[in-house]
Amino acid sequence: MDRRSDIKLPEFLNGAEERYLHLHSEHLDSATETVRRMQDLYQCISAGRYNLLRSKLRSYPNLLEHTKYGNNYIRSIYLNNAIHWYNAAFDLLLQVVWFNYRLYEKYSLSLNNAGDYDAILDKCRIKTILKEISIVPSAIIEVINELDIRYSVCREWTNTLKHRRFIRYHELEPKRKAAYITLNQRDGESLIDALQRGDIAYNSMETELSLSMSQVKNTLVLCHKALYNAAAVVVETIGYWPDNQKKQLYRINSNTTH
Repeated sequence: MDRRSDIKLPEFLNGAEERYLHLHSEHLDSATETVRRMQDLYQCISAGRYNLLRSKLRSYPNLLEHTKYGNNYIRSIYLNNAIHWYNAAFDLLLQVVWFNYRLYEKYSLSLNNAGDYDAILDKCRIKTILKEISIVPSAIIEVINELDIRYSVCREWTNTLKHRRFIRYHELEPKRKAAYITLNQRDGESLIDALQRGDIAYNSMETELSLSMSQVKNTLVLCHKALYNAAAVVVETIGYWPDNQKKQLYRINSNTTH
């Protein structure tokens, strides 16, 4: 696993409004919202990173009894928190682009109309941004598209946690667990024959999302690095890169998605 120093914080996002980087823009309203989204993105990545690093601890001093199950349960909570924060970070990166290039104006929405603000946020969609190739620079389109692919698994996990149920981790499962299966039997057919045909109507093992903690950790580390790279490209392209910082991107195998 990566060491703490290998999961860098995107400091180039931090404090842009306090450093007045937006004041040179001819559109002070959208520029202000842009740098605020950069700050929100920084906080989101920081929260994801904190929870990811906490999930790597060998033990937790707040446990009354240091059992293997107890430690793994706390790790699972930190991992689930990290999943949520990294998924939210992707949406905030999109909002940085959305506000900076004033893409909401396509829907006749304006920041100068107080009633439009919620609608502006609601209209921010990746498909809309990727279509604006005449407005959004190709470098940003490319990194958002790559990040969307990289984040597909993370979004699936987030939707499971938000709308379905808890993720079941291998490390928390009992050694022996019964499975419930129903079969579509033909007239006069035995259960064994139906099973051999593979005509299964319901399998309780297939409806649960069961993952290993190491699998989730490794995926989230890749998401962190891909998000860091994408944010760096976006911030440099729109012109808010801090003068005293040198851009250093992660090298990520483009064939590795999870």
